[in-house]
Amino acid sequence: MMRLVKVGYVTSDEKCKTHGINLFDHSQYGGYEFCMFPIDPCTPLETQVKCDFIIHKIHIYFVEQLQLIDRNDILNRIQHFCDELKRIKIPLVDPWASVCETLYRSQVAHIISSCEFELNGIKIKSPPTFEVDSEIPDEEFIKIMAENNLNFPFMTKPRGGLLPKFRYDMSIHFSASVPGYASITDQFKQLIPCMIQKFYNHGGHLYKLYVIGDEWYISVRASVIDFDSKQLKPLFFKSCTISRKNCSSKASPKIKSSEISTHSTLDTDVIDSIVQRLKALLDFNLIGIDIIVDQSTNTYY
Repeated sequence: MMRLVKVGYVTSDEKCKTHGINLFDHSQYGGYEFCMFPIDPCTPLETQVKCDFIIHKIHIYFVEQLQLIDRNDILNRIQHFCDELKRIKIPLVDPWASVCETLYRSQVAHIISSCEFELNGIKIKSPPTFEVDSEIPDEEFIKIMAENNLNFPFMTKPRGGLLPKFRYDMSIHFSASVPGYASITDQFKQLIPCMIQKFYNHGGHLYKLYVIGDEWYISVRASVIDFDSKQLKPLFFKSCTISRKNCSSKASPKIKSSEISTHSTLDTDVIDSIVQRLKALLDFNLIGIDIIVDQSTNTYY
């Protein structure tokens, strides 16, 4: 006989569609049947379904669903919700304090860099990264690049945080001198503040590693295509669309399937080690990690 598990979830409507949460309703696994229930963090929990635990992207709910813009208000609402869950003894997966550690890309880069290792001839590394807060002269920018072992081509990525100025806007830059731009940072001034990260050709494939408790799964998604040295003009795109199924972007190939599977071209021993190292550092039961493979060096980033 199946044991019923009531799973509450807090996130935005858009994220519900993206993650296909409705597909998990009444799903069965290991002798359990999981029923999914939306939870409103602004409504007293006693008036809602009593769940066994709650999964969440609670900051996304307040920022994208309710479109709140006051940082302190958002943090107070989240803390109140967490306090109420603790009072009525409903676990939150994962703890908000743990989620906070991964909101900023600089924090994530630091965590990944502490997990670097080599196994079976494969290196696991964090891409060289630094932060840009304002436009700066080319001489200074190139100096910072050298100090961080970074060169062209590079990507710009949103800095992250609770209320990021840009959440999905990214760009790739190939040269210091591009017609129509006064400087390197002029090429992406509309995206500042942002993170600068080394870009690697990776065959247009992005591996999404999902860790659920002690198990992990991999999904292959479309990613940015490989570029040659002739590319000059910057490329601008939104990360939330480029890896979707049936993406028609010129920067992304079409991949027929992104079905989740434990079988992929990635080395199983290496993935096992990545998972164990991250779980030792973070208080997480649900982790999502993007992996690309630099095909010229067989390095995982």
